[in-house]
Amino acid sequence: MILATSRAAGWLGKTDQWESRDDVMTAPGGSPRLDSAHPLVERSLNMSAPEVTRRVIHVPPGAGQSVWAFSGDRYTLKVGAEDTGGMIGVMEGEIPPGSGPPLHVHQYEDEAFYLVEGRLQVFDEDREFTAEPGSFIYLPRGSAHRFKNISDTPARMLMLFVPSGFEKFFLEVGVEVVPGQPAPSPGQFEADVERSMRIASEKYGIE
Repeated sequence: MILATSRAAGWLGKTDQWESRDDVMTAPGGSPRLDSAHPLVERSLNMSAPEVTRRVIHVPPGAGQSVWAFSGDRYTLKVGAEDTGGMIGVMEGEIPPGSGPPLHVHQYEDEAFYLVEGRLQVFDEDREFTAEPGSFIYLPRGSAHRFKNISDTPARMLMLFVPSGFEKFFLEVGVEVVPGQPAPSPGQFEADVERSMRIASEKYGIE
């Protein structure tokens, strides 16, 4: 199991306090804990890696692997599966005006956004709403959603994935950001989105 070590047991509590449901271990409070056989866990973690230590992680401003994805979107990794034992992944996203993903559904992780700058038009199955700076948006797995930056400037937000693993999607489909070099041409947007969504479907459980 994730973090099933003596060092982690004191943090998570005794394992016999968890209730088993197929490939998901559920705590008394209802929080999911994935078994190592779950496809997301297999993708997220090297099970032979050293156990995760209970140490504070500090990521300075501007730090973290950064990539261009969907042509002009910029995604910067703040913390991922290897850092948190698969519990949470966090990225910073900068979405240019007019950009945003097509309608999709996550099967393996819950997703959440905290919008720092800009305005997003968010579509949630049968409704839509506008998110302003300071908005928090929770997107549970299995919910169909999409969003679009309706600002005149890039929208900036924190993106959280629980459990972690989906942050690797952006690193896989993206192109490394090189200081001083511009983002890929907007003319590549449609082709980039098509290629990226195909990979998301094949490897990351996105529908």
